[in-house]
Amino acid sequence: MAPRIVLVASGVEHEELLFVAEPLFSDLPSVPRLEEPKSMYTGGDYRCQSESGRTHFALAVELPGGWHKLKDAMVLTILQVLIMSYIFLLFCT
Repeated sequence: MAPRIVLVASGVEHEELLFVAEPLFSDLPSVPRLEEPKSMYTGGDYRCQSESGRTHFALAVELPGGWHKLKDAMVLTILQVLIMSYIFLLFCT
């Protein structure tokens, strides 16, 4: 199949989906998957003031290797839990 097509279905058996989809997509050219460029986190800031008096924020950090490096992912997950626990204690108690 072409490298950038995603076929999604709900409430249908896999074999039935293949039976319907294969004839429709069989004439598409079969090409090798292109190498994806490496993504780079460049940082950013977005602020929006509202009248609610509540503050929402997001914290983003770069994780080289993504979630595929289990040890790094575990450290980041623990950091996430610690930050959220502190925020909960600070604002919800």
